[in-house]
Amino acid sequence: VTSSDSSTEVRVTAAAGSRLDFAVGVPDEAWNRDGGPVTFTVRVNGEERARRVVDPRANTGDRHWIEQSIEPLPAGSLAIQLGVAFSKEETCPRAAFGAPIVSAPVAGPARHVVLVSLDTLRADHVGCYGYDKPTSPRIDALALESVRFEDMIANAPETLESHMSLFTSLLPTAHGCYKSTHRLSPKIPTLAGTLSNAGFLTAGFVGNGFVASVFGFDEGFDRYDDGVMKEYAKVDTRQTFDSALEFLGKNADRDTFTFVHTYEIHTPYAPSPDYMKLFEDPAYDHKIPDFLKFYPDAVDIFGDADHPPRPEDVRHVIALYDAGIRKTDECVGRLVDGIAAKGLADSTLFVLLSDHGEEMMEHGTLANHGRSLYDELLRVPLIVRAPNLPRGQAVKGLVSHLDIAPTILEWLDVPSPREFTGRSLMDVMRGGARPNEYVISEDVTTFRRASLRRDATKYIRTRNVEADRYVKILAGYKRYQKKLLPMYTTSRGEEYYDLLADPREANDLAPMRQAACDGDLAIVNLILAANWAKRKVFGGSLHAESNSAGLKALGYLSDVDQPKKVEEEIDEEQREDIPRGKR
Repeated sequence: VTSSDSSTEVRVTAAAGSRLDFAVGVPDEAWNRDGGPVTFTVRVNGEERARRVVDPRANTGDRHWIEQSIEPLPAGSLAIQLGVAFSKEETCPRAAFGAPIVSAPVAGPARHVVLVSLDTLRADHVGCYGYDKPTSPRIDALALESVRFEDMIANAPETLESHMSLFTSLLPTAHGCYKSTHRLSPKIPTLAGTLSNAGFLTAGFVGNGFVASVFGFDEGFDRYDDGVMKEYAKVDTRQTFDSALEFLGKNADRDTFTFVHTYEIHTPYAPSPDYMKLFEDPAYDHKIPDFLKFYPDAVDIFGDADHPPRPEDVRHVIALYDAGIRKTDECVGRLVDGIAAKGLADSTLFVLLSDHGEEMMEHGTLANHGRSLYDELLRVPLIVRAPNLPRGQAVKGLVSHLDIAPTILEWLDVPSPREFTGRSLMDVMRGGARPNEYVISEDVTTFRRASLRRDATKYIRTRNVEADRYVKILAGYKRYQKKLLPMYTTSRGEEYYDLLADPREANDLAPMRQAACDGDLAIVNLILAANWAKRKVFGGSLHAESNSAGLKALGYLSDVDQPKKVEEEIDEEQREDIPRGKR
Protein backbone atom coordinates (compact mmCIF):
# COMPACT_ATOMS: atom_id res chain seq x y z
CA VAL A 1 0.00 0.00 0.00
CA THR A 2 1.36 3.43 -0.87
CA SER A 3 0.21 7.02 -0.47
CA SER A 4 2.84 8.61 -2.73
CA ASP A 5 4.50 8.02 -6.08
CA SER A 6 6.73 5.03 -5.59
CA SER A 7 8.65 2.22 -7.22
CA THR A 8 9.41 -1.00 -5.35
CA GLU A 9 11.95 -3.47 -6.74
CA VAL A 10 12.10 -7.16 -5.90
CA ARG A 11 14.57 -9.69 -7.26
CA VAL A 12 13.66 -13.29 -8.04
CA THR A 13 15.06 -16.22 -9.94
CA ALA A 14 12.47 -17.47 -12.39
CA ALA A 15 12.27 -20.89 -14.00
CA ALA A 16 11.34 -21.33 -17.64
CA GLY A 17 7.64 -20.70 -18.30
CA SER A 18 7.15 -18.62 -15.16
CA ARG A 19 4.28 -16.17 -14.78
CA LEU A 20 3.76 -13.10 -12.60
CA ASP A 21 0.26 -12.71 -11.17
CA PHE A 22 -0.77 -9.61 -9.25
CA ALA A 23 -3.66 -7.26 -8.63
CA VAL A 24 -3.95 -3.48 -8.47
CA GLY A 25 -6.54 -1.37 -6.74
CA VAL A 26 -7.49 1.81 -4.92
CA PRO A 27 -8.91 1.43 -1.36
CA ASP A 28 -12.53 2.46 -0.95
CA GLU A 29 -11.77 5.47 1.24
CA ALA A 30 -10.21 7.10 -1.85
CA TRP A 31 -12.96 6.31 -4.35
CA ASN A 32 -14.78 9.62 -4.03
CA ARG A 33 -11.85 11.95 -3.52
CA ASP A 34 -10.98 14.85 -5.78
CA GLY A 35 -8.24 14.06 -8.21
CA GLY A 36 -7.45 11.99 -11.21
CA PRO A 37 -6.48 8.43 -12.05
CA VAL A 38 -3.74 6.27 -10.56
CA THR A 39 -1.28 4.63 -12.94
CA PHE A 40 0.23 1.26 -12.07
CA THR A 41 3.23 -0.09 -14.00
CA VAL A 42 5.30 -3.26 -13.85
CA ARG A 43 8.80 -3.43 -15.33
CA VAL A 44 10.85 -6.61 -15.71
CA ASN A 45 14.60 -6.03 -16.07
CA GLY A 46 13.84 -2.43 -17.03
CA GLU A 47 11.26 -3.27 -19.70
CA GLU A 48 7.69 -2.15 -19.09
CA ARG A 49 5.47 -5.23 -19.27
CA ALA A 50 2.20 -3.93 -17.81
CA ARG A 51 0.39 -0.62 -17.38
CA ARG A 52 -3.06 -0.12 -15.86
CA VAL A 53 -4.79 3.19 -15.22
CA VAL A 54 -7.32 3.00 -12.38
CA ASP A 55 -9.89 5.73 -11.72
CA PRO A 56 -12.66 4.52 -9.36
CA ARG A 57 -14.15 8.02 -9.06
CA ALA A 58 -14.95 8.16 -12.76
CA ASN A 59 -15.31 4.42 -13.44
CA THR A 60 -17.31 2.25 -11.01
CA GLY A 61 -15.83 -0.81 -12.73
CA ASP A 62 -12.50 0.07 -11.08
CA ARG A 63 -13.94 -0.27 -7.57
CA HIS A 64 -12.41 -3.66 -6.86
CA TRP A 65 -9.14 -5.56 -7.18
CA ILE A 66 -8.11 -5.71 -10.84
CA GLU A 67 -6.23 -8.92 -11.57
CA GLN A 68 -3.31 -8.91 -14.02
CA SER A 69 -0.77 -11.42 -15.34
CA ILE A 70 2.53 -11.21 -17.18
CA GLU A 71 3.76 -14.30 -19.02
CA PRO A 72 6.07 -15.70 -19.94
CA LEU A 73 8.79 -14.19 -17.80
CA PRO A 74 12.40 -14.53 -18.90
CA ALA A 75 14.17 -17.42 -17.18
CA GLY A 76 16.93 -16.54 -14.74
CA SER A 77 17.57 -13.61 -12.42
CA LEU A 78 14.90 -10.91 -12.66
CA ALA A 79 14.48 -7.39 -11.26
CA ILE A 80 10.75 -6.67 -11.03
CA GLN A 81 9.70 -3.06 -10.39
CA LEU A 82 6.20 -2.24 -9.16
CA GLY A 83 5.41 1.43 -9.82
CA VAL A 84 2.58 3.73 -8.72
CA ALA A 85 2.02 7.29 -10.00
CA PHE A 86 -0.79 9.63 -8.86
CA SER A 87 -2.24 12.52 -10.82
CA LYS A 88 -1.12 15.99 -9.71
CA GLU A 89 -4.66 16.86 -8.60
CA GLU A 90 -4.87 13.90 -6.19
CA THR A 91 -6.09 14.88 -2.70
CA CYS A 92 -6.25 11.43 -1.11
CA PRO A 93 -3.44 9.32 -2.58
CA ARG A 94 -4.01 5.65 -1.74
CA ALA A 95 -3.15 2.68 -3.94
CA ALA A 96 -2.05 -0.92 -3.57
CA PHE A 97 -0.48 -3.86 -5.35
CA GLY A 98 -2.11 -7.11 -4.23
CA ALA A 99 -0.26 -10.42 -3.80
CA PRO A 100 2.43 -10.37 -6.51
CA ILE A 101 3.29 -14.04 -7.12
CA VAL A 102 5.85 -15.57 -9.46
CA SER A 103 5.10 -19.22 -10.21
CA ALA A 104 6.29 -21.85 -12.64
CA PRO A 105 4.78 -25.06 -14.06
CA VAL A 106 5.85 -28.27 -12.35
CA ALA A 107 8.04 -30.70 -14.22
CA GLY A 108 5.70 -33.68 -13.88
CA PRO A 109 1.93 -33.98 -13.42
CA ALA A 110 0.59 -31.24 -11.18
CA ARG A 111 -1.14 -32.12 -7.90
CA HIS A 112 -4.19 -30.31 -6.59
CA VAL A 113 -5.98 -30.25 -3.25
CA VAL A 114 -9.46 -28.74 -2.91
CA LEU A 115 -10.73 -28.35 0.66
CA VAL A 116 -14.40 -27.31 0.88
CA SER A 117 -16.00 -26.23 4.16
CA LEU A 118 -19.79 -25.87 4.23
CA ASP A 119 -20.31 -23.86 7.38
CA THR A 120 -23.04 -25.04 9.82
CA LEU A 121 -23.87 -28.33 8.05
CA ARG A 122 -24.84 -31.13 10.42
CA ALA A 123 -24.32 -34.64 9.09
CA ASP A 124 -27.83 -35.91 9.71
CA HIS A 125 -29.29 -33.38 7.24
CA VAL A 126 -27.32 -34.87 4.35
CA GLY A 127 -28.81 -37.66 2.23
CA CYS A 128 -25.81 -39.98 2.31
CA TYR A 129 -25.89 -39.75 6.11
CA GLY A 130 -29.50 -40.92 6.23
CA TYR A 131 -31.60 -37.78 5.77
CA ASP A 132 -34.90 -38.43 3.98
CA LYS A 133 -35.28 -34.99 2.34
CA PRO A 134 -33.66 -33.90 -0.95
CA THR A 135 -31.05 -31.54 0.50
CA SER A 136 -27.91 -32.96 -1.10
CA PRO A 137 -28.17 -34.89 -4.39
CA ARG A 138 -24.75 -33.69 -5.62
CA ILE A 139 -23.00 -34.36 -2.33
CA ASP A 140 -24.62 -37.81 -2.24
CA ALA A 141 -23.31 -38.50 -5.75
CA LEU A 142 -19.86 -37.35 -4.69
CA ALA A 143 -19.98 -39.75 -1.73
CA LEU A 144 -20.52 -42.68 -4.12
CA GLU A 145 -17.10 -41.88 -5.62
CA SER A 146 -15.41 -41.20 -2.30
CA VAL A 147 -14.63 -42.34 1.21
CA ARG A 148 -17.33 -41.13 3.61
CA PHE A 149 -16.60 -40.94 7.33
CA GLU A 150 -19.67 -41.72 9.41
CA ASP A 151 -18.40 -40.22 12.66
CA MET A 152 -16.52 -37.01 11.92
CA ILE A 153 -16.56 -35.02 15.17
CA ALA A 154 -15.82 -31.29 15.29
CA ASN A 155 -13.30 -30.15 17.87
CA ALA A 156 -15.43 -27.06 18.60
CA PRO A 157 -19.04 -25.97 17.98
CA GLU A 158 -18.23 -22.58 16.42
CA THR A 159 -16.62 -21.32 13.24
CA LEU A 160 -13.46 -19.56 14.39
CA GLU A 161 -12.01 -22.17 16.71
CA SER A 162 -13.16 -25.12 14.59
CA HIS A 163 -11.58 -23.83 11.37
CA MET A 164 -8.41 -22.86 13.20
CA SER A 165 -8.18 -26.43 14.51
CA LEU A 166 -8.66 -27.61 10.92
CA PHE A 167 -5.68 -25.57 9.69
CA THR A 168 -3.35 -26.02 12.68
CA SER A 169 -4.22 -29.58 13.82
CA LEU A 170 -4.42 -28.18 17.36
CA LEU A 171 -7.24 -28.04 19.89
CA PRO A 172 -8.64 -24.56 20.63
CA THR A 173 -6.89 -24.48 24.00
CA ALA A 174 -3.57 -24.80 22.15
CA HIS A 175 -4.05 -22.47 19.16
CA GLY A 176 -5.86 -19.90 21.34
CA CYS A 177 -8.22 -18.46 18.69
CA TYR A 178 -11.79 -18.41 19.92
CA LYS A 179 -12.72 -14.77 20.45
CA SER A 180 -13.22 -11.90 18.05
CA THR A 181 -10.11 -10.26 19.51
CA HIS A 182 -7.83 -13.24 18.77
CA ARG A 183 -5.41 -13.72 15.90
CA LEU A 184 -3.26 -16.80 15.29
CA SER A 185 0.29 -16.62 16.60
CA PRO A 186 2.92 -16.67 13.81
CA LYS A 187 4.76 -19.36 15.79
CA ILE A 188 2.05 -21.88 14.92
CA PRO A 189 2.49 -23.65 11.55
CA THR A 190 -0.56 -24.03 9.32
CA LEU A 191 -1.60 -26.35 6.53
CA ALA A 192 -1.48 -23.54 3.97
CA GLY A 193 1.92 -22.36 5.16
CA THR A 194 3.34 -25.88 5.03
CA LEU A 195 2.11 -26.33 1.47
CA SER A 196 3.35 -22.91 0.40
CA ASN A 197 6.80 -23.77 1.74
CA ALA A 198 6.61 -27.00 -0.30
CA GLY A 199 6.08 -25.01 -3.50
CA PHE A 200 2.29 -25.06 -3.80
CA LEU A 201 0.25 -22.10 -4.95
CA THR A 202 -2.26 -21.53 -2.17
CA ALA A 203 -5.58 -19.69 -2.45
CA GLY A 204 -8.60 -19.23 -0.21
CA PHE A 205 -12.08 -18.11 -1.26
CA VAL A 206 -14.22 -17.61 1.83
CA GLY A 207 -17.40 -16.11 3.22
CA ASN A 208 -15.71 -13.58 5.56
CA GLY A 209 -17.12 -13.52 9.11
CA PHE A 210 -15.11 -15.72 11.46
CA VAL A 211 -12.87 -17.09 8.67
CA ALA A 212 -11.65 -13.62 7.63
CA SER A 213 -7.96 -12.85 7.28
CA VAL A 214 -8.11 -10.58 10.35
CA PHE A 215 -7.97 -13.73 12.53
CA GLY A 216 -4.87 -15.07 10.78
CA PHE A 217 -6.53 -17.47 8.34
CA ASP A 218 -4.58 -15.88 5.48
CA GLU A 219 -1.28 -17.12 6.94
CA GLY A 220 0.46 -19.19 4.25
CA PHE A 221 -1.98 -18.27 1.49
CA ASP A 222 -0.68 -16.56 -1.64
CA ARG A 223 -4.20 -15.26 -2.20
CA TYR A 224 -6.99 -15.02 0.39
CA ASP A 225 -10.27 -13.61 -0.89
CA ASP A 226 -12.46 -12.64 2.08
CA GLY A 227 -15.42 -11.47 0.02
CA VAL A 228 -17.57 -8.51 0.98
CA MET A 229 -20.39 -8.76 3.54
CA LYS A 230 -23.18 -6.32 4.18
CA GLU A 231 -25.71 -6.37 7.00
CA TYR A 232 -27.75 -9.60 6.84
CA ALA A 233 -26.26 -10.38 3.42
CA LYS A 234 -23.75 -13.17 2.87
CA VAL A 235 -20.89 -13.28 0.42
CA ASP A 236 -22.17 -14.56 -2.94
CA THR A 237 -21.78 -18.34 -2.73
CA ARG A 238 -21.80 -19.03 -6.47
CA GLN A 239 -19.17 -16.36 -7.04
CA THR A 240 -17.01 -17.84 -4.28
CA PHE A 241 -17.10 -21.31 -5.86
CA ASP A 242 -16.65 -19.93 -9.39
CA SER A 243 -13.60 -17.93 -8.30
CA ALA A 244 -12.07 -21.08 -6.86
CA LEU A 245 -12.70 -22.97 -10.10
CA GLU A 246 -11.18 -20.13 -12.12
CA PHE A 247 -8.05 -20.27 -9.95
CA LEU A 248 -7.76 -24.02 -10.49
CA GLY A 249 -8.18 -23.70 -14.24
CA LYS A 250 -5.58 -20.96 -14.52
CA ASN A 251 -3.07 -23.02 -12.55
CA ALA A 252 -3.73 -26.52 -13.86
CA ASP A 253 0.00 -27.00 -14.56
CA ARG A 254 1.06 -25.90 -11.07
CA ASP A 255 0.72 -27.65 -7.70
CA THR A 256 -2.17 -25.95 -5.90
CA PHE A 257 -4.09 -25.90 -2.63
CA THR A 258 -7.53 -24.30 -2.80
CA PHE A 259 -9.71 -23.63 0.24
CA VAL A 260 -13.40 -22.88 -0.39
CA HIS A 261 -15.80 -21.81 2.35
CA THR A 262 -19.39 -20.59 2.42
CA TYR A 263 -21.84 -19.35 5.07
CA GLU A 264 -24.83 -20.12 2.82
CA ILE A 265 -26.27 -22.65 5.30
CA HIS A 266 -25.64 -20.37 8.31
CA THR A 267 -28.14 -17.83 9.61
CA PRO A 268 -29.55 -15.51 8.41
CA TYR A 269 -31.79 -18.02 6.66
CA ALA A 270 -33.06 -16.39 3.46
CA PRO A 271 -33.61 -19.10 0.83
CA SER A 272 -35.09 -18.27 -2.56
CA PRO A 273 -38.58 -19.66 -3.35
CA ASP A 274 -37.10 -22.13 -5.85
CA TYR A 275 -35.29 -23.93 -3.04
CA MET A 276 -37.86 -23.33 -0.35
CA LYS A 277 -40.66 -25.02 -2.28
CA LEU A 278 -38.78 -28.33 -2.03
CA PHE A 279 -39.09 -28.36 1.76
CA GLU A 280 -41.89 -26.13 3.04
CA ASP A 281 -45.32 -27.33 4.11
CA PRO A 282 -47.85 -25.74 1.73
CA ALA A 283 -50.35 -25.53 4.59
CA TYR A 284 -48.01 -23.62 6.92
CA ASP A 285 -49.51 -20.32 8.16
CA HIS A 286 -46.16 -18.43 7.93
CA LYS A 287 -46.15 -17.21 11.48
CA ILE A 288 -42.39 -17.41 11.04
CA PRO A 289 -41.25 -15.55 7.89
CA ASP A 290 -38.96 -16.97 5.23
CA PHE A 291 -36.23 -14.58 6.38
CA LEU A 292 -34.85 -15.52 9.79
CA LYS A 293 -32.06 -13.05 10.46
CA PHE A 294 -30.11 -14.72 13.26
CA TYR A 295 -30.29 -16.52 16.57
CA PRO A 296 -31.98 -13.85 18.75
CA ASP A 297 -34.86 -13.85 16.22
CA ALA A 298 -35.33 -17.53 16.94
CA VAL A 299 -35.61 -16.86 20.68
CA ASP A 300 -39.07 -15.43 20.04
CA ILE A 301 -40.00 -18.76 18.45
CA PHE A 302 -38.77 -21.25 21.03
CA GLY A 303 -40.20 -19.28 23.98
CA ASP A 304 -39.64 -20.80 27.40
CA ALA A 305 -40.47 -24.02 29.25
CA ASP A 306 -44.09 -23.00 29.66
CA HIS A 307 -44.51 -21.87 26.07
CA PRO A 308 -42.56 -24.20 23.75
CA PRO A 309 -42.62 -23.50 20.02
CA ARG A 310 -45.31 -24.99 17.86
CA PRO A 311 -44.06 -28.10 16.05
CA GLU A 312 -45.04 -26.54 12.71
CA ASP A 313 -42.87 -23.48 13.46
CA VAL A 314 -39.85 -25.66 14.18
CA ARG A 315 -40.50 -27.61 10.98
CA HIS A 316 -40.61 -24.34 9.05
CA VAL A 317 -37.25 -23.20 10.44
CA ILE A 318 -35.79 -26.58 9.54
CA ALA A 319 -37.18 -26.14 6.02
CA LEU A 320 -35.36 -22.78 5.79
CA TYR A 321 -32.15 -24.48 6.89
CA ASP A 322 -32.60 -27.37 4.44
CA ALA A 323 -33.22 -24.98 1.55
CA GLY A 324 -29.84 -23.35 2.23
CA ILE A 325 -28.22 -26.78 2.12
CA ARG A 326 -29.80 -27.49 -1.27
CA LYS A 327 -28.48 -24.24 -2.77
CA THR A 328 -25.02 -25.00 -1.41
CA ASP A 329 -25.23 -28.54 -2.76
CA GLU A 330 -25.69 -27.16 -6.28
CA CYS A 331 -22.57 -25.02 -5.87
CA VAL A 332 -20.61 -28.10 -4.79
CA GLY A 333 -21.87 -29.87 -7.91
CA ARG A 334 -20.74 -26.98 -10.13
CA LEU A 335 -17.28 -27.17 -8.60
CA VAL A 336 -17.02 -30.96 -8.98
CA ASP A 337 -18.23 -30.75 -12.59
CA GLY A 338 -15.81 -27.92 -13.34
CA ILE A 339 -12.84 -29.86 -11.99
CA ALA A 340 -13.79 -32.80 -14.22
CA ALA A 341 -14.32 -30.57 -17.26
CA LYS A 342 -10.84 -29.12 -16.85
CA GLY A 343 -9.36 -32.63 -16.77
CA LEU A 344 -8.19 -32.29 -13.16
CA ALA A 345 -10.28 -34.97 -11.41
CA ASP A 346 -7.54 -37.62 -11.65
CA SER A 347 -4.96 -35.33 -10.04
CA THR A 348 -7.11 -33.78 -7.31
CA LEU A 349 -7.67 -34.66 -3.67
CA PHE A 350 -11.17 -33.32 -2.92
CA VAL A 351 -12.14 -32.96 0.75
CA LEU A 352 -15.63 -31.82 1.76
CA LEU A 353 -16.56 -31.17 5.39
CA SER A 354 -18.26 -28.78 7.80
CA ASP A 355 -17.02 -26.96 10.87
CA HIS A 356 -20.07 -27.61 13.10
CA GLY A 357 -23.80 -28.24 12.94
CA GLU A 358 -26.93 -26.39 14.04
CA GLU A 359 -29.31 -26.98 16.94
CA MET A 360 -32.99 -27.41 16.07
CA MET A 361 -34.63 -27.63 19.52
CA GLU A 362 -32.96 -30.93 20.44
CA HIS A 363 -31.57 -29.30 23.59
CA GLY A 364 -33.57 -26.13 24.01
CA THR A 365 -32.51 -23.68 21.32
CA LEU A 366 -33.36 -23.16 17.67
CA ALA A 367 -31.20 -22.09 14.73
CA ASN A 368 -28.21 -21.81 17.02
CA HIS A 369 -24.78 -23.24 17.75
CA GLY A 370 -21.86 -22.64 20.07
CA ARG A 371 -23.46 -23.21 23.48
CA SER A 372 -23.30 -27.01 23.79
CA LEU A 373 -21.30 -30.09 22.81
CA TYR A 374 -24.11 -32.39 21.69
CA ASP A 375 -23.91 -34.34 18.44
CA GLU A 376 -26.27 -32.05 16.50
CA LEU A 377 -23.41 -29.53 16.73
CA LEU A 378 -20.38 -31.83 16.65
CA ARG A 379 -21.20 -34.60 14.16
CA VAL A 380 -20.51 -33.23 10.67
CA PRO A 381 -19.88 -34.68 7.19
CA LEU A 382 -16.46 -35.68 5.92
CA ILE A 383 -16.14 -36.93 2.34
CA VAL A 384 -12.75 -37.54 0.71
CA ARG A 385 -12.19 -38.32 -2.97
CA ALA A 386 -8.89 -39.04 -4.72
CA PRO A 387 -7.93 -41.26 -7.65
CA ASN A 388 -5.99 -43.70 -5.46
CA LEU A 389 -8.60 -44.06 -2.70
CA PRO A 390 -11.55 -46.47 -2.42
CA ARG A 391 -14.87 -45.43 -3.97
CA GLY A 392 -18.22 -45.57 -2.21
CA GLN A 393 -16.73 -46.68 1.09
CA ALA A 394 -18.18 -45.75 4.49
CA VAL A 395 -15.73 -45.69 7.40
CA LYS A 396 -17.04 -46.18 10.93
CA GLY A 397 -15.16 -44.77 13.88
CA LEU A 398 -14.12 -41.41 15.24
CA VAL A 399 -12.10 -38.81 13.35
CA SER A 400 -11.85 -35.04 13.82
CA HIS A 401 -10.69 -31.79 12.26
CA LEU A 402 -7.26 -32.36 13.77
CA ASP A 403 -6.76 -35.25 11.33
CA ILE A 404 -7.47 -33.37 8.08
CA ALA A 405 -4.19 -31.48 7.61
CA PRO A 406 -1.99 -34.55 8.30
CA THR A 407 -4.12 -36.55 5.84
CA ILE A 408 -3.72 -33.99 3.07
CA LEU A 409 0.02 -33.73 3.66
CA GLU A 410 0.54 -37.50 3.57
CA TRP A 411 -1.40 -37.76 0.29
CA LEU A 412 1.01 -35.18 -1.14
CA ASP A 413 4.06 -36.80 0.51
CA VAL A 414 4.79 -33.55 2.36
CA PRO A 415 6.01 -33.96 5.97
CA SER A 416 3.67 -32.69 8.69
CA PRO A 417 4.98 -30.08 11.14
CA ARG A 418 5.88 -31.63 14.48
CA GLU A 419 3.40 -29.26 16.15
CA PHE A 420 0.44 -30.97 14.45
CA THR A 421 -1.40 -33.27 16.87
CA GLY A 422 -3.83 -35.09 14.55
CA ARG A 423 -3.14 -38.29 12.64
CA SER A 424 -3.29 -39.01 8.94
CA LEU A 425 -6.34 -40.99 7.83
CA MET A 426 -4.74 -42.46 4.71
CA ASP A 427 -4.26 -45.92 6.27
CA VAL A 428 -7.75 -45.73 7.79
CA MET A 429 -9.26 -45.10 4.35
CA ARG A 430 -7.34 -48.04 2.91
CA GLY A 431 -8.44 -50.34 5.72
CA GLY A 432 -5.04 -50.67 7.38
CA ALA A 433 -5.68 -48.78 10.62
CA ARG A 434 -8.45 -48.05 13.11
CA PRO A 435 -9.83 -44.54 13.65
CA ASN A 436 -9.34 -42.68 16.94
CA GLU A 437 -10.29 -44.15 20.31
CA TYR A 438 -11.84 -40.82 21.32
CA VAL A 439 -12.15 -37.18 20.23
CA ILE A 440 -11.85 -34.14 22.49
CA SER A 441 -14.06 -31.13 21.73
CA GLU A 442 -14.12 -27.75 23.43
CA ASP A 443 -16.64 -24.95 23.86
CA VAL A 444 -14.55 -22.05 25.08
CA THR A 445 -16.68 -19.08 24.07
CA THR A 446 -19.83 -19.42 26.17
CA PHE A 447 -18.49 -21.75 28.88
CA ARG A 448 -15.28 -23.52 29.83
CA ARG A 449 -16.65 -26.80 28.52
CA ALA A 450 -15.02 -29.94 27.12
CA SER A 451 -16.25 -33.34 25.96
CA LEU A 452 -14.69 -36.74 25.44
CA ARG A 453 -16.55 -38.60 22.68
CA ARG A 454 -16.07 -42.35 22.31
CA ASP A 455 -17.80 -44.65 19.82
CA ALA A 456 -20.60 -45.45 22.25
CA THR A 457 -20.41 -42.82 25.02
CA LYS A 458 -19.89 -39.12 25.58
CA TYR A 459 -18.66 -37.32 28.69
CA ILE A 460 -19.16 -33.54 29.04
CA ARG A 461 -17.85 -31.34 31.83
CA THR A 462 -18.78 -27.69 32.20
CA ARG A 463 -17.42 -24.78 34.23
CA ASN A 464 -19.70 -21.78 34.03
CA VAL A 465 -17.08 -19.04 34.35
CA GLU A 466 -18.35 -16.49 31.84
CA ALA A 467 -21.83 -15.83 33.19
CA ASP A 468 -20.99 -12.23 34.06
CA ARG A 469 -19.78 -11.62 30.52
CA TYR A 470 -23.03 -12.84 29.02
CA VAL A 471 -25.09 -10.80 31.46
CA LYS A 472 -23.30 -7.75 30.07
CA ILE A 473 -23.83 -8.83 26.46
CA LEU A 474 -27.53 -9.46 26.99
CA ALA A 475 -27.92 -6.01 28.55
CA GLY A 476 -28.07 -4.76 24.98
CA TYR A 477 -30.76 -7.31 24.04
CA LYS A 478 -33.40 -6.58 26.68
CA ARG A 479 -36.22 -8.35 24.86
CA TYR A 480 -34.26 -11.62 25.08
CA GLN A 481 -32.98 -11.39 28.66
CA LYS A 482 -35.78 -13.31 30.37
CA LYS A 483 -35.40 -16.27 28.03
CA LEU A 484 -31.64 -16.30 27.52
CA LEU A 485 -30.22 -15.41 30.92
CA PRO A 486 -31.17 -18.75 32.52
CA MET A 487 -29.70 -20.60 29.57
CA TYR A 488 -26.41 -18.70 29.55
CA THR A 489 -25.83 -18.40 33.28
CA THR A 490 -26.61 -21.89 34.57
CA SER A 491 -25.32 -25.28 33.51
CA ARG A 492 -24.70 -28.79 34.78
CA GLY A 493 -21.21 -29.70 35.94
CA GLU A 494 -21.05 -33.17 34.36
CA GLU A 495 -23.02 -35.15 31.80
CA TYR A 496 -22.60 -38.71 30.54
CA TYR A 497 -24.51 -40.37 27.69
CA ASP A 498 -24.86 -43.87 26.31
CA LEU A 499 -24.97 -43.05 22.60
CA LEU A 500 -26.09 -46.51 21.51
CA ALA A 501 -29.18 -46.53 23.71
CA ASP A 502 -29.67 -42.75 23.66
CA PRO A 503 -28.33 -41.23 20.40
CA ARG A 504 -30.21 -37.96 21.03
CA GLU A 505 -28.38 -37.44 24.34
CA ALA A 506 -31.60 -36.96 26.31
CA ASN A 507 -30.87 -39.17 29.34
CA ASP A 508 -27.95 -37.95 31.46
CA LEU A 509 -26.35 -40.92 33.23
CA ALA A 510 -23.62 -39.02 35.11
CA PRO A 511 -25.03 -39.63 38.60
CA MET A 512 -25.06 -43.38 37.90
CA ARG A 513 -21.71 -43.64 36.08
CA GLN A 514 -19.32 -42.03 38.55
CA ALA A 515 -16.37 -44.30 37.74
CA ALA A 516 -16.71 -43.68 33.99
CA CYS A 517 -17.01 -39.93 34.59
CA ASP A 518 -13.91 -39.93 36.79
CA GLY A 519 -11.88 -41.78 34.17
CA ASP A 520 -12.91 -39.51 31.31
CA LEU A 521 -12.45 -36.37 33.42
CA ALA A 522 -8.88 -37.43 34.18
CA ILE A 523 -8.16 -37.79 30.45
CA VAL A 524 -9.77 -34.43 29.64
CA ASN A 525 -7.80 -32.63 32.34
CA LEU A 526 -4.53 -34.26 31.26
CA ILE A 527 -5.03 -33.34 27.59
CA LEU A 528 -6.13 -29.77 28.28
CA ALA A 529 -3.19 -29.22 30.65
CA ALA A 530 -0.81 -30.32 27.88
CA ASN A 531 -2.53 -27.98 25.45
CA TRP A 532 -2.29 -25.02 27.84
CA ALA A 533 1.45 -25.70 28.01
CA LYS A 534 1.64 -25.70 24.20
CA ARG A 535 -0.23 -22.42 23.99
CA LYS A 536 2.26 -20.79 26.34
CA VAL A 537 5.11 -22.00 24.14
CA PHE A 538 3.36 -20.53 21.10
CA GLY A 539 3.00 -17.22 22.92
CA GLY A 540 -0.77 -17.28 23.01
CA SER A 541 -2.83 -15.51 20.39
CA LEU A 542 -2.26 -12.05 19.00
CA HIS A 543 -4.95 -9.38 19.17
CA ALA A 544 -6.99 -9.09 16.01
CA GLU A 545 -8.53 -5.90 14.73
CA SER A 546 -12.33 -5.85 14.81
CA ASN A 547 -14.25 -7.66 12.10
CA SER A 548 -17.50 -6.24 13.44
CA ALA A 549 -19.14 -5.66 10.06
CA GLY A 550 -18.70 -9.25 8.95
CA LEU A 551 -19.79 -10.65 12.32
CA LYS A 552 -22.83 -8.39 12.53
CA ALA A 553 -23.94 -9.56 9.09
CA LEU A 554 -24.06 -13.10 10.48
CA GLY A 555 -25.99 -12.01 13.57
CA TYR A 556 -23.38 -12.64 16.28
CA LEU A 557 -24.00 -11.01 19.62
CA SER A 558 -21.75 -8.05 20.34
CA ASP A 559 -18.43 -9.01 21.91
CA VAL A 560 -17.66 -6.89 24.98
CA ASP A 561 -14.19 -8.31 25.55
CA GLN A 562 -11.41 -5.78 25.85
CA PRO A 563 -7.98 -6.82 24.58
CA LYS A 564 -5.63 -7.99 27.31
CA LYS A 565 -1.98 -8.86 27.38
CA VAL A 566 -1.49 -12.37 26.04
CA GLU A 567 0.15 -13.63 29.22
CA GLU A 568 -2.67 -12.16 31.31
CA GLU A 569 -5.33 -13.79 29.16
CA ILE A 570 -3.69 -17.23 29.22
CA ASP A 571 -3.20 -17.18 33.00
CA GLU A 572 -6.78 -16.06 33.56
CA GLU A 573 -8.30 -18.69 31.29
CA GLN A 574 -6.11 -21.47 32.64
CA ARG A 575 -7.01 -20.49 36.19
CA GLU A 576 -10.70 -20.70 35.26
CA ASP A 577 -10.14 -24.17 33.83
CA ILE A 578 -8.55 -25.68 36.94
CA PRO A 579 -10.93 -28.20 38.55
CA ARG A 580 -12.51 -26.91 41.75
CA GLY A 581 -12.91 -30.39 43.19
CA LYS A 582 -14.01 -33.09 40.79
CA ARG A 583 -17.49 -31.63 40.27
